[in-house]
This record gives sequence, structure tokens and C-alpha cells, in this order.
Amino acid sequence: MKPFLVQAIEQIQANHDAWEEVVIILPSKRAGVYFNHHLLQHVQTTQIAPEVHSIESFVATLSSLKKAPQIHQIFTLYQEYTALLDPADRDDFSTFLLWGKRLLNDFNDLDAYRINPREILEDLGEFYRIESVFAEEDKRSFSPSFWRVLPQLYENFENALLESNWGTLGMLYKDTLDSLELYLTHTAKTHYFIGFNALNKAEQDLLQGFLVEKKGTVLWDLDCTLYEDQFHAAGRFIRHYQKTWPYYRQNPLRFKEASFSTKKEIKSIGFSGNIAQAQYVGKLLEKKETTTATTAVVFGNEQLLLPVLAHLPERINNWNVTMGYAIEQLPMTQWFLTLVSLHANYTDDGFDREQLLHVLSFSPFKNYTKTLGEAFHKLHKTLTQNFASKVSLNTLAPFLNSALGKALLHPADHPTVLIDQLIYILTQFTETSKLFDAMSLAVIETIMGVLAQIRVQLETVNFDVSSAAFFVLLKESIALQTLDFKGDPIEGVQLMGMLESRVLDFDRIIITNVNEGILPVGKNDQSFFPFAMKKKYGLPTFLDNDAIYTYHFYRLLQRAKEIHLLYNAKCEGLNAGEKSRFIRQLELLTPANHVFSDEQYPLYLPNVNASPPEVIKTPHMMERLEHLAAKGFSPTSLTTYLNDPITFYDRYILGVKDPEVSGKVISDLTRGTLIHDCVEQLYTPYIGRVLHPKDYDEMCAKLPATLATLYAKTNPEMPEPKGENFLILSAYERGIEQFLKEEKKLIVAGNELIITGLEKEFSVPLQECVDGKQIVIRGKIDRVDQYNGVTRLIDYKTGKIEKSKLSWINWESFVGDYKRNALFQLLLYAWAYLENENCSSVEVGVISFKSPKEIVMPLVRKNLPKGSDLGKVDHSFAAEIHNFILQLIQELFDLEKSFVSLKEGK
Repeated sequence: MKPFLVQAIEQIQANHDAWEEVVIILPSKRAGVYFNHHLLQHVQTTQIAPEVHSIESFVATLSSLKKAPQIHQIFTLYQEYTALLDPADRDDFSTFLLWGKRLLNDFNDLDAYRINPREILEDLGEFYRIESVFAEEDKRSFSPSFWRVLPQLYENFENALLESNWGTLGMLYKDTLDSLELYLTHTAKTHYFIGFNALNKAEQDLLQGFLVEKKGTVLWDLDCTLYEDQFHAAGRFIRHYQKTWPYYRQNPLRFKEASFSTKKEIKSIGFSGNIAQAQYVGKLLEKKETTTATTAVVFGNEQLLLPVLAHLPERINNWNVTMGYAIEQLPMTQWFLTLVSLHANYTDDGFDREQLLHVLSFSPFKNYTKTLGEAFHKLHKTLTQNFASKVSLNTLAPFLNSALGKALLHPADHPTVLIDQLIYILTQFTETSKLFDAMSLAVIETIMGVLAQIRVQLETVNFDVSSAAFFVLLKESIALQTLDFKGDPIEGVQLMGMLESRVLDFDRIIITNVNEGILPVGKNDQSFFPFAMKKKYGLPTFLDNDAIYTYHFYRLLQRAKEIHLLYNAKCEGLNAGEKSRFIRQLELLTPANHVFSDEQYPLYLPNVNASPPEVIKTPHMMERLEHLAAKGFSPTSLTTYLNDPITFYDRYILGVKDPEVSGKVISDLTRGTLIHDCVEQLYTPYIGRVLHPKDYDEMCAKLPATLATLYAKTNPEMPEPKGENFLILSAYERGIEQFLKEEKKLIVAGNELIITGLEKEFSVPLQECVDGKQIVIRGKIDRVDQYNGVTRLIDYKTGKIEKSKLSWINWESFVGDYKRNALFQLLLYAWAYLENENCSSVEVGVISFKSPKEIVMPLVRKNLPKGSDLGKVDHSFAAEIHNFILQLIQELFDLEKSFVSLKEGK
């Protein structure tokens, strides 16, 4: 089946001796690239090429106006808006941005559809004035004055643009039609309008002008089956032109091609999410029989572009993306918008802490600041330990001394000042390009261009633009920006959006996201005009948009042989899970030659190596271990190795730190430090003497102030805990108080308690050498006491402890079980204490402030002879602990024993 553009070229060639006699007008620039490609294959002699235009570029050629950038249109519209309304009746610029673009679109449509603006805008004002009478007062968004001046606003806005020879696209259409007669008089060329469907009124008048003067021909691309079916939306617009254009009364349309009814294999496939669709596209393209030059992937949802690119098979070297990729979702853009939002949300109290941490934590930015000294690192560390919602300028003072720090975080009193600061930052990034990938650098260049445009506009306006309004304007402007991919626009797999597929034909079509609400897009009307008014005046409605998508969809299928319609069958969200009506139409009304199938694609899981992650030890790792051993293995490091050797390798060999918590709530680590310090301060005055009931009364009285003081030291910016932090500290305060009261009951009952040590440090060298290496075990015991003459070693825990995990059965039970960390640490404390102190035995246990009524939860040794002290650790048991520690160290230093993950299957 010949592609439509080839058919068009053959028809034109049959009517003209030379291609310089014609002008070609197509729906898009992409169509022009394909037209020239096919033309080169059909022209046998050297000739002057025809002019080839998209419809917009052709209108721009005929018009005396230049299309105004949207930013310029926005500022111009607001200036005219403020000139017509009193301050009490108008919105500020920030609020205007929420609806100004919608009004611009409506003004543009009035020109493009050649509607009397004053008549329709007066009717619109009457409509909303009547509606406001019945609306609740808090839902009235515009003053009556706004609707009264709307016709004048339209006129003043267009006049302001015309003064600078600017115009909207609708104004360019209107200007083109005004000069069309003159153009037609002076041109001898035949104009071919190829592959159009839905035309606005100005375009209809333009094409009819060429037809009537016999200076133009329209080549419609529509299958006869779709045209003759009076109820099929794909032919709706062209049937309308046939009925209403005077030219077609003498020259009726005839469609002979019946390519839609030819043999086709159509597969409708449901997927569990978007990524599964991307995987399937990759598998389809991987087949050897695929001819990539005649294959197109058409995106219903263009956000699927990157996942599809990630799944393209290696054998495909030639591919081309016809639409640009929106930069809005890229990490570099998100970081930049967060930075601007940080300034937009600045108050006298300072910057938002969470946003500031996001800015400083961005990986490329952190790499950049490494070259600037320790100021950035210290600031980031300070913020992670600070739980205030705002960060004052005093806290940032050291940071603001550098040029980058000043540009990054100095409050700007005007958007132009902020733009200068932002451009400085981005310029610094481009000068150190090695720290950023190519896509990030392209994003930076694009953003700098947007900033430059906005700055030019800001210098010409006579109204104030707040930081918040600047952020909204910048965000909307960036949302329109795309990055273009480099590729062969003809050869290889073509990846495109639905609109880029106009007039193009492929043997194999893969369309993604064929779901209701996407294809077709459904009711998504961004207009002030209500549906009834649009119908009356001839403005496009959502029904017209549905017909447009129907045409594009069925036109794609006309000449294709193999069609894959992918849709999201996952029941999540409002539109997800509902296959498009297009699929249901093909299923129920498919021609006899179509082979249609509908299936569900099973969830694709790649083959995963079942063996756990493993790291083979090297001599360099051994050197690192020797350094750790000489410094001293801590109980935490040894429990980490017991839990998972790979985690030990990451944390202690590579030095990879745990991610810092940057939320507004104090972390588990900070909570633990606070509680340990608080309990230590409460007990310190009573070390070395027998505790009495009144001592506990004193400690309970001191508890609130002690905890509050310690909290204030960790967070000087917000010394008073608020919100969730207040609830957390209150809960621990009650837990400590409850524990003190329970321990006091023991004293009242006649038991004797003496605290002999708090945060008692120990360091024990292993007597046995491992290949002559010096090995030390070091740590700190939270509390050592004498309870009724028995020495006890106590470990404080702020979390909940399971009693069953304090029961010792055998040494193998510690491997891979992080819930037994507390038990292993207790045993290690007991061994170290008996090694260093003149003591025959000790008892060990845990105090959990989540379970204060338990007081001390002791170690319990199971499987001991009846009558034995189940919680005691003597020298005999300590020798077993010693042997297990030695075995653990020997395993660490065994070069043949790899670091193997124990997390698989846990």
C-alpha cells in the first residue's frame, strides 16, 4: 500500500511539469521532512524544489505580523487589564496567572474562528453576571466590572500587540486573510494543502480562497469507508466541508481508497501499569523480522518516552524521537524549581528548611560544592540536626560569605535581582561542565533562555511582580520547554506523539496508553466560554476534540498491516484500567479482513540471579580491616557483620554512611542520644551511694527541665518542641518517669541499689593474635550498678524489645537476626567487664523506655540444668563468648571468606 504522501507526490507530478510551480502546505514540520524524502525518490531529473511549509509557517509568511512569545502576551494582557479596572476590582499578578492563559486562549480562538468579539464577549459577561446572582458569595471569582470591560480588554490587548507588530496566532490568521486577495493576485503557483482534517474558520476561509481562485488544491487523507459512514467521527469534519463549502457543490469529494478494510492484524493488550508497556515495546522491536524503517511507536501518554528508550533492544542503532522531551520532570529542572520556590516562600523568619535541604542534597550540586570548601558540608550537617521549620539568615551567615552562597540564598527584593542570582548560579554550573551530564547541561541552557525572556519583560512593565508570581510564571514557562533528540527523521524506529503522526504511514504501528481519558483525551476544557455558547458561535467543544483524536487514530490504522494497541488495565486512578472506546469499536465493528485479538499481558519479571550479592575480599580491604581492628571493633560493627556482611562491607570498608534524615521530626538516632543523655544527667549526682526514695522524687522533678534543655541544645533554632516532636518527647518523658517510679517501688520494698558507673567505657585487646594483627574490642556500657549486692550491666533502649529475643539458645541464632542485636551486645559487655574487672560474675539486662513497667528485662539462658541462675554470666560463659568473638574476627580476616549478603529471603 502506497503511503499517502507518495500518492500526493504522484498526483502533483502528473499535473505539473516543474516542481517550482507549486507550494506545498502540510499540517506539521515533520510531515514536510517526510514529503521531501519521498520527493527525492520520485524526481528523476535535477529541478528546483518546491516551497514546503507547515500551515503555521505558511500563515507567518503571508502575515505582516510576528507571533508574540507567550510570556510577552501574558505581560501585555495584564498591563491592559490593570489599566481598565480599579485596584479594588482586579487581581494581583500572581492570581491573574492562574486564569490569564485561559483568557489568552479564548481571545486567540475568537480570531482563529472569525467570531465577532464584542458580541460574544458581551454575551459572556451577561452569562456570568446572571450566574453570580445565584452563586454563593465565596464562590464569585470575578467582579462585575471585569465582565463589563472584557470587550474593551480584548480590543486594547490586540492594539497593544499591533503597536509592536506582534500578534497572537489567531491575529496572524486574521491578518493573512485580510491580505489574501493581494497574494492570490500576484502568485502564479498552485498551492497544495495536503492531509488536513479539523480546520478553524480562518483556515477554512484560507483554503476556500485558494480553491475559488483556482490557485490551490486540497488533498484530503481519508478512507472511503470512514467517509461514507455518516456516523463515524473520523470523517466528521471532511463531510462537513463537503456539505458547506461552495467549491464542493460543483466539485464533489470522491474517495476511492479503501485501505482501512484491507487485511490487518490488530492486537489489543492490557498491561499492569506503564512500565510493563515499555517492556513489551522493547520485546516487539527485538524481533529479527521487524523492519525498523516502517515501524512507529506512537505515545498516547508522552511521559512513557524515557521508559521506552530504556527498553530499546541493543540491535536497534537507528531510532528517532520526533517530539521533544518535556524538561519539567527532569531532576535538574526539579532542583531548579525547588530553589526558586525556596525564594518565593521566604519570610522574615527565614527559608523553608525542608526545601533548603532538598537544594543542598541534590547530588550534582553536592559534587559541585565539594570544590568550594567545608562551608556547604557544615551547613548541610547543621540543618539535618535542626528541626525548625524555618532557617534564619543568622544560621546561613557563614555560608553567605562566598559568591555562590550569596547568589544561592541571599533574599532578593525583586524578581530581576533573583534572576541575576539564578543566572550566576547556572553559569557557574556550565563552567564546570564535567560535574553535570549532557542532559542536565541542556536543561541549564534552556532554563537560562527562559530567564532571559522573563527578565526582558520585567524591565518593561509598570506593575509589581512578587516572588510568588515569578515562580508561577517561571514554572508555566518551563513546562512548555522541551529537549530535542538527535536522530534520523526517516530511517529507524520512529517514536512520536499522536499529532506528529499526521499524514505519515507505517506498516507496523504500536500505540501506547490507549485508555479513556488519554485516547481520546475526554472533556478537558480550558475556556471561559460555556458549552452552549461555544455551540452557538461555532467555537470548538470537547466533542470536536474527540472527533479530532478519532481521525488521527483511524488514519494511523488505514494503511498499517500490524497494529498493537497497548492500554493500562491496572485499576488505579480515575481513568486507568478503562480501555479506550477506540478498542471497543474495533472489537465490535471490525471489517472481515481484520484479525482482532484482545489479551492480558502477564507481568514481566526479568530473570534474577538467585545467588545472594557477594564481594570478594582484596588485600586493600584487609588493610582497612587492620585499621579498624587496631582502632577497635564496636559492638555495633560486630552486630552489623552478624546481621549482614554486605552491610558491614558498605558501612565500614567503603565508608558509605546511612542517609541523613532531613525531615522536621527528630530521628531515631537523635531520640536515643537525648534519652541516654537525660538519664545520665539524672543519675549522675547519685553515683556511688545507696539510692533512697527521695532521690527518685528529685529525679522526677528534674526530668522535664533536663529533657527540655537537652532538646534545646540539639535544636537551637526551635528550642520549644512543637507538633510531632512535642508528642515524641512527651511520650519519652512519661516513659522515663514511669520507669523511675517503678524502680522507686523496689527501693521502698527494701531492695538496695547503688549506681557504680554511667556510660562506662571499655577497651579489651584480644590475647590471641590473628596473623599477628592487633585487635581491640571497645565500647560503652550505659549503666553499671549493684542490686542487692549483685553486679548488673544495663543497656538502655528507646525502642520496644521482645523478651523472646533476650533468650540465649546457641551462637547460630545471632546470624542474620537483627532483633537479637541487644542480646549480643549484652553478652559482649559481660565478657568485656569480666575481662577488665575483678568480678566472678555479672547479670545483664535491658531497660526499655517503651516498656517501663518491666524495669530491667534480663538475659535468660535456656537449656541450663535445673536450679542454675538463668540470667548470670560467669567466667565459664564468658569464655564461650570470647571464643565466639574470636571466631567472628577470624572469619572477618579470612581472605577466602567473601562478604555475602544474608538479606536474601529474610
